[in-house]
Amino acid sequence: MCASVREQPASGKCDDLQIGALESIARRIPLPFADTQLWCFPLNLNASDLNRCALLLSAEEISRAVHFKLERDKNRYTAGRGMLRVLLGKYVGVSPRALNITADLLAKPILPDQPRPVDFNLSHADDCALIAISSTYEVGVDLENPARDVDYDALALRFFSAREQAELQRIPQAERRRAFVTCWTRKEAVAKALGQGLRMPLETIEVTIGSSAQAQLLSVPTSSVKDWTLHNVNVGAGFVATLALRRRQA
Repeated sequence: MCASVREQPASGKCDDLQIGALESIARRIPLPFADTQLWCFPLNLNASDLNRCALLLSAEEISRAVHFKLERDKNRYTAGRGMLRVLLGKYVGVSPRALNITADLLAKPILPDQPRPVDFNLSHADDCALIAISSTYEVGVDLENPARDVDYDALALRFFSAREQAELQRIPQAERRRAFVTCWTRKEAVAKALGQGLRMPLETIEVTIGSSAQAQLLSVPTSSVKDWTLHNVNVGAGFVATLALRRRQA
């Protein structure tokens, strides 16, 4: 697991103390890449921390939060967006409240006002979240809980390539669910790095399968696999995650 984040010195100001309290929640997962960071944090925050996150949200984010029917989903959204602002603000050296988070033509979140490009991506499963940030790579991250009750055989038929389906069937039944989820996170992380998400047919993204196999992209439309690296992410027991990095296009 990653170490606690307590790098920013306290200034004595109330805002700094509030943001510092939220920074201490996040755990940084070490990566061997310059200017690329990966953070994990819980979404089931206590009332004080959840309120701190809510105070950082934009008017648009607040409007979206109130439309969630379930309080649990509203709180997870508030925590996720608040912590995203905290960690992005720390990365670029801007107050979390002052960040202008918008979206590009593909609806991928962006920071348009920064002097250098900054790519970021958020994923969550249950009460766990991951955020990837980079000024060197285009990033995508996907986090899943393999215990979810889904028909993974049916999903594989729909979203996996013929090669992936055949390889999945060769994996022992007891290991197949986790292998499916591992494959899914690799494909989804690539799609998210491209800004496509589930809009891109996942069967057109081919990857290696199984937690024991080296994470590798084998083929993807409109891009060279040489520009990509995939990385298994150890979030902890109960979760499977993949980080996808693509060398930033000129």
